Amino acid sequence: MLTVFTVRETGNGFRSRIKEHFNPSAAQVCKISVPGGVPFVALSAVKRRGEIDWEDASAAIGGKSTYTLFADGISPVADTPFRRFVPQQLPKIMLFNTAKEIIRRCCEPLSCSVCVVDGDGVLAPYAHTLCPLTREVRVLTGSGYYERCARKALEEYGAALVIAGRDCAQIKGTCIISVCNNGSREQSNTLLLNGENARFVIKGADFTVPDEYASLCPDGINPKLFAEALYECCAAPGLANLIFSDVSVNGKVLALDSATLYINKILDNVGNI
Repeated sequence: MLTVFTVRETGNGFRSRIKEHFNPSAAQVCKISVPGGVPFVALSAVKRRGEIDWEDASAAIGGKSTYTLFADGISPVADTPFRRFVPQQLPKIMLFNTAKEIIRRCCEPLSCSVCVVDGDGVLAPYAHTLCPLTREVRVLTGSGYYERCARKALEEYGAALVIAGRDCAQIKGTCIISVCNNGSREQSNTLLLNGENARFVIKGADFTVPDEYASLCPDGINPKLFAEALYECCAAPGLANLIFSDVSVNGKVLALDSATLYINKILDNVGNI
């Protein structure tokens, strides 16, 4: 379950304090529908004299443990059911979608080979779609999810998807899509394009939340973190195809269209990938 946690303060005036004494405000809870997905809980907790009533907020959701998005400036306290949501999947899927687009625009299918480094199998439902763009797709993973992916590659494209286990010596290819949490910062959530005379390190920099989901985001909540939570906790299907609108190419942030033009301009001078 996903809970979006915001706060409203009670008044500090004399009448407000009297009212709170005899009729205390309580946390308010509302279930919000998500297009194509599971509803989330919008929780408006009470803040009295600068302190959030955590006991009341916990009771409002029945004391059940929940992934939680907090409004700016709010941090959970111990012994409450609220666990701060940290995105794990959608940034990796957006990197994969963006990598596919860059490979499509910038690489030669007959000479390009792709290596996907994905220890947890997050990209297993999607990796076979690389096959039409490249002569070889190799996957480094410890996840059994890729066995089905390899079958889909063969059935849909007549292509062999190579599963190479966890051996780092098998990380090779002109394009490396790494969503592994281990290793160097450069290799985490990164697309590497390796040409003979040029190398590009590409990371996601920014994206736009579709209106149908952005309109659901409560005030005070980061809309991009909200979208990531909707995908991972509420199974919002419309977010699975997102790509980054801006990317970092060797440390330089560019709009995606500008980035592919920049890469192709360099490759025109030094040779294709």
